[in-house]
Amino acid sequence: PDLVLTHGDEMRHLRAVLPEAILGPHFSNVGDLVAFLGRELCEDDTVLIKGSRRDSDFGELGLILTGEAKAHAIWDAGTLAAVTGGSWVRQPADGWSAGGVCIWNSSFRAGDLVCMRGTHKTLWYSDASFVERKGANVAGVICDSKDSYDGPLPMLLVEDVQRVARHMGIYAREHFAGTVIAVTGSCGKSTTVAMLGHTLQHFGGAACSRDNQNMAIGILLNMACMRRDVAFWNIEVAVGAIRQNGGQIASPHVVIVTSVGESHLADHGTVRGVAEEKSKLLDAVHSGGTAILNMDMPYFTVFYERARSRDLNIITFGTATGATIRFCDNNADYAQIAIGDKKYILPCSAVPLHHRTNALAVLAVCLARDIPIEAAIARLATYRTLPGRGTCTDLVYQGKRLRIVDESWNANPLSMKAALESFARSSTAGQRVVILGDMLELGTNEIAFHTNLAPFIERMEARVIILIGELMHHLYAVLQQSCGKSVLWFQNVQQFLENVSGGSSVFEDGDHIFIKSSHGTQLFQIVPFLKR
Repeated sequence: PDLVLTHGDEMRHLRAVLPEAILGPHFSNVGDLVAFLGRELCEDDTVLIKGSRRDSDFGELGLILTGEAKAHAIWDAGTLAAVTGGSWVRQPADGWSAGGVCIWNSSFRAGDLVCMRGTHKTLWYSDASFVERKGANVAGVICDSKDSYDGPLPMLLVEDVQRVARHMGIYAREHFAGTVIAVTGSCGKSTTVAMLGHTLQHFGGAACSRDNQNMAIGILLNMACMRRDVAFWNIEVAVGAIRQNGGQIASPHVVIVTSVGESHLADHGTVRGVAEEKSKLLDAVHSGGTAILNMDMPYFTVFYERARSRDLNIITFGTATGATIRFCDNNADYAQIAIGDKKYILPCSAVPLHHRTNALAVLAVCLARDIPIEAAIARLATYRTLPGRGTCTDLVYQGKRLRIVDESWNANPLSMKAALESFARSSTAGQRVVILGDMLELGTNEIAFHTNLAPFIERMEARVIILIGELMHHLYAVLQQSCGKSVLWFQNVQQFLENVSGGSSVFEDGDHIFIKSSHGTQLFQIVPFLKR
């Protein structure tokens, strides 16, 4: 390269070994880096951008440089003040705009407004140090106390910062003229939303939920951050959000139910209780709207009858013979699907087998909105799995070549069994290593839900089975009798990582490793640890 620019503390190691002839400045924030590129870039220059989104605003650099960040600017000063009932303490410059609002640091995007801690000291809102770190990437701050912030950014003073997301979200929904798609289910919500966004981006544009913010406050925040010049909004809705009137807030035209299984049983008691609660989302669908239902899920009739009572258009998907969109074949390299009498090939080798059903739900949306199926399939074929939802990573650790299937984002018995079966079909016996962590929020039968995994695991012929967490100790006791020394147990992920870093020979060259747990078990730490 002619020039190398760096961003972030860890890049000091790279700078120490690069030739001075190509070494450009180092930047601590993206705003300064963008300003430098604005001065130095010439016509026909080629720029390679690479870095991590985690704990960094670097991930927004490409959007800023290509002008997409500006296209996301959806709030002007006058509208924002009118919607929130606030007044500007420090007035923005002429032409100012913002792309959304942030109340959780982890969900921040360049161009967002930041809600500041004020009279509500104990809440999760950001503080001045966070705003200072993000610098020019913050469009402005919203406070309910003038003492919250004394920096140079535009500052909007409101009566109660807790109401900001609600005011902005409701206004955004009222002024969005496109199609709202709400996605719920015991598993597959995030993947389906991502697939919808990837596919529908080519058919009028799409905006999607950020970072699994799927409770009522998250739905409001998502809508406040979504562009209103696109054709589709894809919103993830948790069962808890339905109790909080999240369905009425989103006011969808289409509802997708991906699955129902043993999750959130601590709140709903039984799988039927979960189904009945989730089915209430259908009450929020616009008159003449569409219900897209997985025909294979338990208590399908609960959803079907509720959709019929609302006189909704119903599209079903799955493996059942009577499904509107169904699988004819589903193997490691492709899926053959049928819609009516017509058959199609879905070449989705990059998508784990158990995520393919979500692709049928996406095609159901296309069917409902008169989008050509062939064109939608071509777009779906380029989809890549979200991190922690079946991402496949090849790496070398301590001289051993490993392939890792990372399903560490979340887990319940339904998704665990489906993922294990998918892994067994796509890996080689004798080279399988299974790493499982506790499944949380399963109620009074949580121990049985863990021990019931034993038959699925025994059939896998795994070389090593690693179980992590207090609940997994019950499964460990069962598997010891059938699998013997090939089963290991650790109290937590830190103990496991210490064992691996201490020179443990648990991995062998060529191992194919599967990782899955509830997010709270923190098995998502394993892949970054092995990469380091």
